[in-house]
Amino acid sequence: MSVWSRVKAGLFGGARSPYAMLPAIYPSSSGAPPDLGTEDLLEGHESMPWLRAVGDKVGSAVACTEWEIVFGVDEYGKATRLPQAKGAGAPRRAALLGALRKAGQLREAPPDHPFYAAMERPNPFMTRTSITKLTELHLDLVGAAYWIKQRGPLGVPVGFWPVPPHWIMEHPTSSRPSFRVAWRTWQVLIPESEVVWFHEPAAADPYGRGSGIGWSLGDELEVDEYAAKMAKQLFFNQARPDFLFIGGSSDAELRRLERDWVNRLQGFWRAHKPYFMLGGDKARASDYVHEFQKPTMEQLVYPGLRKIQRDIILQTWGVPPELFGIVENSNRATIEAAEYLFTRWVVWPKVERLRGFLQRIVDEYDDRGILTCDSPVAEDKEYQLNAAKAAPYSLLINEWRALQGLEPLPGGNVFVLPLNSYATEDPADATTRPAAAGGRPPMAEDPAPAPPAA
Repeated sequence: MSVWSRVKAGLFGGARSPYAMLPAIYPSSSGAPPDLGTEDLLEGHESMPWLRAVGDKVGSAVACTEWEIVFGVDEYGKATRLPQAKGAGAPRRAALLGALRKAGQLREAPPDHPFYAAMERPNPFMTRTSITKLTELHLDLVGAAYWIKQRGPLGVPVGFWPVPPHWIMEHPTSSRPSFRVAWRTWQVLIPESEVVWFHEPAAADPYGRGSGIGWSLGDELEVDEYAAKMAKQLFFNQARPDFLFIGGSSDAELRRLERDWVNRLQGFWRAHKPYFMLGGDKARASDYVHEFQKPTMEQLVYPGLRKIQRDIILQTWGVPPELFGIVENSNRATIEAAEYLFTRWVVWPKVERLRGFLQRIVDEYDDRGILTCDSPVAEDKEYQLNAAKAAPYSLLINEWRALQGLEPLPGGNVFVLPLNSYATEDPADATTRPAAAGGRPPMAEDPAPAPPAA
């Protein structure tokens, strides 16, 4: 069989399911079980401060994305497919859709589209932001997230139920194309068509469970957690006294010595006072008092250790430290650039990753629709201002007011030319330029001129 014939027939004998190739990769009839430690890593989001802080920051930013479904429109006003825009990357897709929108060849899905309703209220316990944030957390921590589809009378999804990754006991195989879900006494097989599997492929095992940032930070997270517990034990005194007294010839004398010691030395107002004891040459002070030497925080390298673990977590996630108020090594420029770096290199790639999986859900409603969203990347206001200052006459009055955060004016859609002291809607139009004597051309807001005398 020629190479072209094999391509037309399919690399796996024409089988429709991609799991047809898995028997050669995973000879077992059962899918891979969840990795050990998956549940512990997810529970760490509840107990590890920096895991919670960074995960919440990234997940909440991704969850704030506003999704929109658009369709191409042909010359007859009917919806049509846009394969070039659908398969393009984020920048090119935004440019193509923007050009089509400007040309009037783009139509938005109606507000009552079932996808919007399903995302806004996926189930009785969650909203759009909560399910999106949870999904992003699962992807970031362990590299996989799962939704079970709830279908309506027409057969399209009307709701989604997220399932923690450690509940998925087995993935589909060629012999059993179903997910096996188990939690406590609940055991069920769900067909692969009814589960949305969000997946971050691992470099060494792209067909496995997935690879999340949490796996890379496993040791650092544990070190930080153990350091916090060590500090807790240090303040809890480890059930060990600071001093151990050995002395007294009887129990009554020992109790008298205890009362005298406490009465004379206890309290901050008696700090650093000496205590004198009888004995002289007949006894040594070490026979009566023994002091436990406790290591200090500095000796344990505690502060520096926790800072190092914190920085590793932030750098692995790619989140600028300025977003958490860490400005020890920052300046004004890095602080102002932190939001741009966060949205450009952290939030936007994760939004695009999520969009690819949600597009598959949109295709179940209508494969002509394209899921899109506005870019979350923060605008570079300093660059915009410098560009506007280089050519101030190129902006309308209302555009200048928008840069200042002000409301537009009714007659503000005109250009301002301060050098000639006149305004015009088209500075290139010679007929609207003022006469040599000065003044300005008539504008739309001016009253109509009086008719000429008979």
